[in-house]
Amino acid sequence: MPVPAEPDAEGRPRMDAADSIRKGVAIVAAARDCVGPEFELFIETHGRLRPVEAIELACRLEPYDPMFIEEPTRPEAMASFKLLREKIRLPIATGERLYSRWAFQPLIEAELVDYLQPDIVRSHGITEVRKIADYADTHLIKMAPHNPQSPVNTMAILHLDLVMPNFASQEVIWPFPRFFRELFDGVPEIKGGHAAPPSAPGLGITLKEDRAREIEYEPSAIDELMLLDGTYTDF
Repeated sequence: MPVPAEPDAEGRPRMDAADSIRKGVAIVAAARDCVGPEFELFIETHGRLRPVEAIELACRLEPYDPMFIEEPTRPEAMASFKLLREKIRLPIATGERLYSRWAFQPLIEAELVDYLQPDIVRSHGITEVRKIADYADTHLIKMAPHNPQSPVNTMAILHLDLVMPNFASQEVIWPFPRFFRELFDGVPEIKGGHAAPPSAPGLGITLKEDRAREIEYEPSAIDELMLLDGTYTDF
């Protein structure tokens, strides 16, 4: 559930923090009213807010009991996370843009967050993410790995989820795009919010190479976000 940004006349998203906070709180309130107390809500700000703005948003979201607020500010801003830790009562998550155990080390040792979100692709693979998870567990920090990726990456992180004692939740693309099933045998099935353990050899998934060769690569545009004055900001 992201901090909203409105498109301008040319369709490019622009964000005003105060307006986005108001609209974001209204969206979360409506979502909680719709699903009731049994469903977990996740708040995604993608590092778009400055610390004082993130503090305001988090305080206003407390009545709706989200599981955590993700990337309340830029993940590189360790000093800002110290401030957020002092001021925010909601659980804090971050980590999708950190790339090794060394980048996670300050967050873990100072216990600045409640959930870590390494991406198995960006964070040097299965072994490195396991090391991050083990270190986090010594500080009672849970894992909620980042993964808006393909079924291959999803299967790899599911294997790791099964052996992390501090695993909390797993991000996936759901439902999977149809072409995923055209490309792979063994795409994980998700029922009732849970994925079954893989049973096939290796990662439990097989690429249909002949079908993959038939698909032409289509480049995609880089996401952009502007402030109201037209300056670019973190997407």
